[in-house]
Order: sequence, then structure tokens, then C-alpha cells
Amino acid sequence: MKTKIKAPPFLKIKHSDHAKKDAAHVRYIGSRPGVERVPVQDELVADAAHIEYAGTRPRSTGLFGPDPNRPPLLAEAMKEVGNRGTGPSWRLVLSLREDDARELGITSLAAWQDLTRRSMAQFAKATGIAHEHLKWVAAHHPEQGHPHVHVIAWLAGSTPRRAGLLSPAELRDVRRGVAKEIFGPLRPRLAGERTVARDTMLEAAKQNLARAERILLRIELEAQVADPLGERLPPRFVKQDLEALAEKIEALTDIMPGKGQAKLAYMPAQVKEEARTIADWILSRPQMAETLAAYENATRELTRLYTKNEGRGDEAWQRAYQDLRDRVAQVVVRSASGNHTQVKRKREHLFKSDLTRGTIRSAWNILEKERLRAEAKAELASLQEAERVEERARRERERQAGGFERL
Repeated sequence: MKTKIKAPPFLKIKHSDHAKKDAAHVRYIGSRPGVERVPVQDELVADAAHIEYAGTRPRSTGLFGPDPNRPPLLAEAMKEVGNRGTGPSWRLVLSLREDDARELGITSLAAWQDLTRRSMAQFAKATGIAHEHLKWVAAHHPEQGHPHVHVIAWLAGSTPRRAGLLSPAELRDVRRGVAKEIFGPLRPRLAGERTVARDTMLEAAKQNLARAERILLRIELEAQVADPLGERLPPRFVKQDLEALAEKIEALTDIMPGKGQAKLAYMPAQVKEEARTIADWILSRPQMAETLAAYENATRELTRLYTKNEGRGDEAWQRAYQDLRDRVAQVVVRSASGNHTQVKRKREHLFKSDLTRGTIRSAWNILEKERLRAEAKAELASLQEAERVEERARRERERQAGGFERL
């Protein structure tokens, strides 16, 4: 059977610092109409909580947690969340299209619970929180069209405090980890299909396996385009280059306006021209050559996927380089403006300060991120083109097979 995944999973994450509101949110997700309930064994329920809960839904709860043998009761969970004191919490919503959930075999309450537990393990890993320090409860809402789970997570009482807002890297790692937990089971499933139907379905199973791998690859490439990761350490510049850059920034400082925002777009024409000249000089250093060439190659490769006109590749690279140069020029302008006093006081020792090294490091980071983004875009576009070619070939095979049947 051909695996068809129509949409990526939806994952929403937001943080909160309001314990009382979090307790109300627990009540909402655990008792709203339509929540799928979990049976509760009487011996696992505290007396007071059992008396309260028995009045609404005896021997069941709308919540589940890390321990499959002990579902948390609504009153207990609300009390723990509401009385936790200071510290952040995180509210997560994980949703799939209903047809995709069926395709992946995530239809039962047990399957959603298992996926949620594995996903929260990925959350703990991505955020650097020890698994035993992360507390959470969740509820499954099997709504038509988009079944989903709500999760609220918080830190155990003895856990060191941390910020609630996740960094871009943490968010990216959480999303990648959850995607792998969702799509990972496709691989053994497809391998099983291939084993059972070795002779007659081998080619179809290979295609399905390749499709699952392409889905995972596409998710990772899209994440890389949005937030490139994997930069190499900045290269070392020789003393002469640092001294030369210090002199160039010092000269730029002397013609900078005495007031106003330190933005390239707002600078006088002379300052813009000089800042861009310095940016060109930085990007022309031998230490930058390999990465700059890789960025140019990725830009041209991406253009070749859409046109055979070689001139378009030159135009695309010229635009990409000009954008890169202006971004480096902005770093130069900021360095000259922000270090005006330092420049005046330390003319002869400027190259030893953090000014020149910081400027070069910022320029390198801009170049490296753009290289990674361009390479990911080119690989993603190549993958999409291969899928289009494959789809056209499939339709042609079906058309020919239909013609033979009519004959």
C-alpha cells in the first residue's frame, strides 16, 4: 500500500509563568467535551481526589502522563501545577490530519499516548532538562479532521530555574525530534511490507521507503532554510589583516555622522561607499574564499534548476553577493559607530581589541549562514524537482496502461 502523507505535523509551543492560569488550563484540557478518557484503578487514587472526581466521571480521567500505569487525576494535577510557585510552564499542542494519522497508525488513545510520551522525551532532550525533572500532563482530543493532544509541562520543585522562552535552536530541535518520532515508524513498517511481498511488491516498497525518507529530509531541509545550523568556527586572520581592518574602520569613523541611527540605509553616500568597500575587502580575504565560492556555487545551482539561461545564474549571484556585502557593510557601520570612543582612545592598539575580531566574526557568521541556507534551498529544490519528474513518469505509466486495457 502506497504511503501518502498529505501534511506535516502541527506543533505549537508557548510558555507561561502564571501557575493559577496553568491550573485552569489543566482543568480545560482534562475536562472539555470530547476529551478521550482513561480508566483509573481505585487503589491508585487518593481519597480526597477520588471523592471530588467521582462526582463527575467515576473510574476515569481525561488526563494521562509519563507513567502509563498511573493516570493523573484532574484535582491532583491542578493542585500540583497551581501550587508549584515560581518557574515557567510550557503548553504544547500536537496535531495531525485525520487521514495522515490513519496512514501512520496513530488512531487509538494508546497510540497517541505513546507518541506524546516519546515526543516529551524529545522535548526534554532538546531543552536540556533531565527527564526526571520534567513534569507534564496531557489530554487527547479526537476531533474530526484534526485529532490532537494538549500538553502542559513544568519543572519539578527541586529543578534549577530556567527561562520559559525556548531559543530558536531549542524550538528547531524539538520540532525535528517530534517529526522523527512521528515518521520514524514508517521505516520498519515499509521494511515489513517489502519482506511480506518480496517478489511482487519489492519496487513499490522501495518507492514508499524512499518517500518516507524524502519526507524526513524535506522537514530537515526546510528547518535548515529557516534557521541554518552547523557553522564552522571563524578563520584566523593574520596580524597584518587585523591592523589593516582597524585602520579602515578608524577612517570610516572619522566620516561617520555624529548622530542618528547606525544603519547603512541611513548613511550618507560617502559612508555607504566606504562601508561597502570595507565589506568587499573582508569578503576578498583568502580565509573567506572557500566558503564564498561554496555560497556562489549553491546560488548558481539553485538558479540552474529553474532556467537553462547561464546569464540568469550571473544575475542571481550578483544579487546574492550584493545583499551579502550590504549585510557585512552594516556590521562595519555598527562597529565604527558603536566603538567611536574606543577608536579615538586606542588608535595604535585598535587591532588588539575585540573590535576588529568581532567585526570579522560577525561577517563570517553572516556568510556561513547564507551558504548553509543556499545549499539547503538548492537541495530542497532538487528534491522537489525529482518528485515532480517521478510523478510525471507515474502518470505516464498509468496513461499507457489505460491505453493497453482499451486495446
